[in-house]
Amino acid sequence: MNLTTRHKPMAAFSIISLADIVLLLLIYFLLTSTYVVSQGIKVRLPKAEAERVQEVQNIVVSVTKEGKIFLNNRPVTVQELTPKIHQLLKERPGAAIVLMADEDVRIQEAVRVLEASAKAGGRKLIIATRER
Repeated sequence: MNLTTRHKPMAAFSIISLADIVLLLLIYFLLTSTYVVSQGIKVRLPKAEAERVQEVQNIVVSVTKEGKIFLNNRPVTVQELTPKIHQLLKERPGAAIVLMADEDVRIQEAVRVLEASAKAGGRKLIIATRER
């Protein structure tokens, strides 16, 4: 007795299901990854070839081209900088202080900000740069 089937088994692989899985994985990774959002103060950072630093509850001090100083996007004077950084370091122990100074800022202004940060008790001082 010779038995034959009317339908032959399908030997082709459906690429549509694979494309669906890849797109779902792409969406998953895009939604679960974290992005570093830069602060709102416009400064043109100097270039460097060092590794990027992850921002985790850091204290950001921005110095604009005109010499204005901002602490976490709030304007401050040099005299107010040390006590305010000290207070923020009490709230966030171990936080790094990130200096985002415009590349046209005089070095004396940047040193003054770093000095105020050190007086406030900052032990992790980072100078922000942009990639080349």
